[in-house]
Amino acid sequence: MTFLITGGAGFIGSNLVRFALERGHEVVTVDALTYAGSEENLNGLNPDQHQFIKANITNKEAVERIIREGFHGRSFNAVINCAAETHVDRSLV
Repeated sequence: MTFLITGGAGFIGSNLVRFALERGHEVVTVDALTYAGSEENLNGLNPDQHQFIKANITNKEAVERIIREGFHGRSFNAVINCAAETHVDRSLV
């Protein structure tokens, strides 16, 4: 299966990414790399199975492009959203 995981550079998301990859799935990770995410959480992943894209899921055009392109031309079987602001004051607009 091919997954799109948003918020995949955070604690929970990066563990989910690794869990999926260990089971032979392909993953595209999208993360804005704010205070909660770190690209270091994704170090050492196989580029044949994994792709990281720095983007904010509030950017509709970026998300539409990512979904349209898929992973190496293959469509996603599922989208899993782990992207979230953990502090209320940071999530208010």
